[in-house]
Amino acid sequence: MSVLCSNLELLDTALCDYLSFKEIATQPSWGLADEIVNGWLTRRQQLDEANAQTGDGFNPLELIPLKETTHSRILGEMLDPKGSHGQKSLFLGCFLRLLGVPRAAQDDKWRITVEKSRVDIMLIHDQPRSAILIENKSNDAWDQPNQIYRYWHQHVYLVDPSLNYQDPDVRQRFRIIYLPTDGSKTPASHSLQRPEGWKSLNPAEVIPLQCETIAFPELLALFHREARTSIPATNVRLLAFLDFYHDYWRTV
Repeated sequence: MSVLCSNLELLDTALCDYLSFKEIATQPSWGLADEIVNGWLTRRQQLDEANAQTGDGFNPLELIPLKETTHSRILGEMLDPKGSHGQKSLFLGCFLRLLGVPRAAQDDKWRITVEKSRVDIMLIHDQPRSAILIENKSNDAWDQPNQIYRYWHQHVYLVDPSLNYQDPDVRQRFRIIYLPTDGSKTPASHSLQRPEGWKSLNPAEVIPLQCETIAFPELLALFHREARTSIPATNVRLLAFLDFYHDYWRTV
């Protein structure tokens, strides 16, 4: 829900509880509380009138069931330099700078895939060879057994088994991003571990890369700030969508 609607509902609930309690209470000292309630009712009327003029309380995304795959498609489209948003590498550049990807790879030559080979979002760059795997946990789903290890094995290790993961440059160019709703959520330990019986397929018991956590609201806030300063004011459709999507994630 939008921040405005969420706060209004909480206050309305509290006031309804207060009025119900007042009806059954015997103590007469309700003067200050009545003053607070009357002040709120006046303020609520003002907010309703302002909402009629500005629409701050309206967010159509709250009326649509957004599944994890939907969020992957939205984010993949935003990161794609060829995306329909028409902003080329605006959002991709924000993301790469956030990760500290080497400047040599901070261009628009990345290929973006969504929901391919079970990976939610994948960014691939050829020269220099780089790969960013994004595990979208926007709906707080549990990690599947050995989930992230399998993705790394297929899309990084098998492509180049000779990579030296002690090399700082390699660790900058190959990344695994865990994208939950809350930055405190981290991958389950089993998700990063080698499946039983895979020793002959991969010598690493645990993924030799750090799985980095970025909260979805944090990433969207970054995109929103960049959009407000870089996208022309005439692009009302894109700016409005980013406002709606940013507000959606602020209240999840």
